Amino acid sequence: ACDPRKRRKDERYYVPKAEVLIDARGQTREATLINISRGGILIELISFTPELLMESDLLVTLRIAERTDVREPRDLPCRLLRVNVTEWQPNSCPAAMRVTFAFADLDSGQTAAIEGVLQLAVEDKLQEE
Repeated sequence: ACDPRKRRKDERYYVPKAEVLIDARGQTREATLINISRGGILIELISFTPELLMESDLLVTLRIAERTDVREPRDLPCRLLRVNVTEWQPNSCPAAMRVTFAFADLDSGQTAAIEGVLQLAVEDKLQEE
């Protein structure tokens, strides 16, 4: 009856070979990018400390391998929006998760860096066709 993808505010993009770093309380975790939009980011990660995702001062950095022509978005303030546990540890704690973060209070430089990444994704998508 209703396709929720048609109700999305911003289009989502995949950026191949992108690495995501999540900083919470001075601890950094690596994650894999699933997609990114102007409003947020969907990642997949393995973590033995999932409680760090609940912190209020989360910062996300996106590194794009093999691309020197785009400014990498760094230290993007985020808030946790959604968690989907895909694997469990034997002690019933989350192990692998898909996590959605919404960007919060970005400055103009951070917004411009995200726009650059999205433009790169659009251009790469057009080249694949």
